[in-house]
Amino acid sequence: MFETHLYNYLSQAGTSASARVYPRRLPQGVTLPAITYALVSSGIEYQSAGQSSLETPRYQLDCWGATYLAAKTLAEELKARLSGFRGQMGTKTVTAAFIEGEREDDDPETQRECVSLDVIIHHQ
Repeated sequence: MFETHLYNYLSQAGTSASARVYPRRLPQGVTLPAITYALVSSGIEYQSAGQSSLETPRYQLDCWGATYLAAKTLAEELKARLSGFRGQMGTKTVTAAFIEGEREDDDPETQRECVSLDVIIHHQ
């Protein structure tokens, strides 16, 4: 399961979120800034003989902050560590990582700010 490798990478990436990385939703009362991640699409690759070992999943990484500037700073930190990344994520070899999009949002109920990044990670 690639999410374990992504979680470990994000937790150890040295961002302002530190190890505050969570699947899908922020826990209640979490300290900010923090990151949530979710699989958007699996990106299974095929060749003439069937499924190849290359996968190209798309993830949404949400960068949460108490202020717009904190969320934006965290997003910039993640972009610096992921855009064009090649190397190991755990036991998986990442051949390329691409930032495919960025969106800004907020949660009026909690007054949290969010910058979302769409990232495609090619790995084997």
